[in-house]
Amino acid sequence: MNNSELEKVLKEKGMDACIINTGEKELFSFRKENREQQPEAVNSVTKSILSLVTAKALEENYFELGTEITEVLKVDASFDGKTVEDLLTMSTGLTEKNWQEAITAEGWLESLCRSKIRSSDKTFHYNNADSYLLSAVLAERIQSNWLEYAVEKIFSPLKIEQWEWKLSPDGLPIGGYGLKMTAEDLMKIGILVLNKGQWEGEELLTSSSIKKMTAPVVDHAVRNQHYGQHWWITPDKPQIVYGAGKRGKFLFLIPEKNVAAVFLGELPGEDLLPFQWFVKYASSSLQNT
Repeated sequence: MNNSELEKVLKEKGMDACIINTGEKELFSFRKENREQQPEAVNSVTKSILSLVTAKALEENYFELGTEITEVLKVDASFDGKTVEDLLTMSTGLTEKNWQEAITAEGWLESLCRSKIRSSDKTFHYNNADSYLLSAVLAERIQSNWLEYAVEKIFSPLKIEQWEWKLSPDGLPIGGYGLKMTAEDLMKIGILVLNKGQWEGEELLTSSSIKKMTAPVVDHAVRNQHYGQHWWITPDKPQIVYGAGKRGKFLFLIPEKNVAAVFLGELPGEDLLPFQWFVKYASSSLQNT
């Protein structure tokens, strides 16, 4: 991997941070001056971390993948048959239009719950509405601020302390975005997934949960990329599993090669540059290792 070339492009584009690991061994590290250890907005990478919390709640039987949304939330009758799994795979029929309408309403959750969808529609629609309803399901079933649950089950064992998760006017964490954390802590999330739920000898999540959430469910969802349970997966081998956020926020994993990478910055209109950099400077050079 050409570290000097990568560092040059990161500086040119004003990136805040980049870390590349094989397992827990750091191969490359870049931080913008005066941004060291600063929590950064990870935008829609938030969705992938929401998936981890949901997986833990599933393991502890707060609900099942097949639990119908109508069993938990007071939604319109058109949601009949829609499940937690549909929320995770963004297949409820809700769209980003529903989300934009909700966030201009007085009650975000109430607005989404009133949405009328086609009961037979299982089409993938990338959106923030499904993530928000998933946040509401967690809150309803855990019967507490589910952020406390996330801290107890995941953040605290990983020693993630510098974080912030934005709340909606309903008082719910915005499931699809709104999380801030440091690049170092986001890397811990990546290592946890690479280690199939193990952290320092403790099982935070089962390997089957990790496998299920990062397995393709929706083929060729967007830009030929597959979608799992709030995680993206490339169609090529070795597969790259990743969380992706607007303006160039990424958590990349190559489980087959035990590689993890974090890119954080602000790249309006150039959201996919870190994906290109990862493939060019890291992924390709590690293919034969």
